[in-house]
This record gives sequence, structure tokens and C-alpha cells, in this order.
Amino acid sequence: AGGELPDVVVVTSAVKSSNPEVDFAKREGVPVLKRSEWLAGLTQNKELLAVAGTHGKTTTSAMLAWCLCEIGYDVTA
Repeated sequence: AGGELPDVVVVTSAVKSSNPEVDFAKREGVPVLKRSEWLAGLTQNKELLAVAGTHGKTTTSAMLAWCLCEIGYDVTA
């Protein structure tokens, strides 16, 4: 079909290594990274506060962002 290739393909543990898109990316020389590897590179040399869990992540992230802004941090939530 043609077209541009992505710079990188990021996969979660739910994506099997036999996935056709992953196979294609590997054949074409596109780096395939696990999500944890990609996030590590993305946040390298950054201060990071992560919120995880089943419920309340959006509310907790918003509250943390507000608190950090109040004390002078430039944040993205």
C-alpha cells in the first residue's frame, strides 16, 4: 500500500509477538518497544509523579496537579 513508516511501534503485554503489525514493523526495521521501555525514554530526565489504580486516577491526578500548581510547579496532568 505504501506510505510512511512510523518512527516506533509501542506495544502492551496484551499484544502478542506474532501480531501482524508487529511482524511487519520488525521486517521493515521499525523499532518495537514495550510500553514500559517507551515510557522510560519519554520520562528520562524528567520529574515524574504517577497515579495508578482501578478507580479515581483522573480525580487524583487533577487534585495533585492543582496542589503542585499552587506551590509553583509547571505541570501537565
